[in-house]
Amino acid sequence: MRNIIQYLLKRREVKRQLRLFINNPLFKIVYLKDSSLILGCLGAALNERGNRVITWNNVIIFNETKKISLSKYVKKLYKDWKKSNKTLEDFMNIKAQKFSNEINDLLIKFKLNVKPNTVTIDFLNESGIIVFRGIRENIEKYFNFIKKTENERRKLISEMNERIALKGNKYKPENAIAKGYDDIPISKGGKGASPDFDGLIHYLYNNDPAFGKVRIKVTGSRDKDFKQCLELMNLKKTPKGYTWHHLDDLDENLECTMQLVLRDAHEATVTHLGSAGQFNNLLGIKEEYL
Repeated sequence: MRNIIQYLLKRREVKRQLRLFINNPLFKIVYLKDSSLILGCLGAALNERGNRVITWNNVIIFNETKKISLSKYVKKLYKDWKKSNKTLEDFMNIKAQKFSNEINDLLIKFKLNVKPNTVTIDFLNESGIIVFRGIRENIEKYFNFIKKTENERRKLISEMNERIALKGNKYKPENAIAKGYDDIPISKGGKGASPDFDGLIHYLYNNDPAFGKVRIKVTGSRDKDFKQCLELMNLKKTPKGYTWHHLDDLDENLECTMQLVLRDAHEATVTHLGSAGQFNNLLGIKEEYL
């Protein structure tokens, strides 16, 4: 195989110092311009969304995104390798092992539940509560966030709220007023992306001590979020005529306020963006809340 690659390299004009040869999404070979030196073979596979990922010893070390292409990542990888004064194999083994250790350290705190014939994975804490549900490619995004310091997480949330505001994702009270609901204010969190039913007893479910409001761990799944709410409010099912509202107050622990409100009043506030949308925007998850 190596001789074939060397032969192909000699027959191909190389214009950049570092290139990805053999334009096949399932196989990439990295080589150097002037020497035809094979730096190493990196396996590249397609993930669930059709993006390329780089693997080393069956460990995913890179996911291609719009911001970082596979080509740019390999260039940086090459520079880092040259600075390390290690063989490419040793350098990549260390990198892959470091990533595996970070994931394993976090997995110790969680139970993993992979359902047959599905693409989603559930992570459960020691109490058996699902704290995250997502497809495989989003595991890294979730872990990369929760392993940061509280201050780092707060900063990322603040930046995310600014991005949402710039996109114009805000709750517009005039839409609710046009439908006969003239007393539902804009929330004070999340740059006003959501309505806030706090204190509006004629909309909130008030047949419980929590008075229609609980705080939960946002999981990536509406069903799982709602299940947490029911358990915290000691309800078997959502009361008829009511629905759950994600307030836009997502915090550094990925927790938010949930409000049990009249369905008609909630629908009158559409469109708005709550903590479910904040969760996806924060972690860079493209698909809708599962």
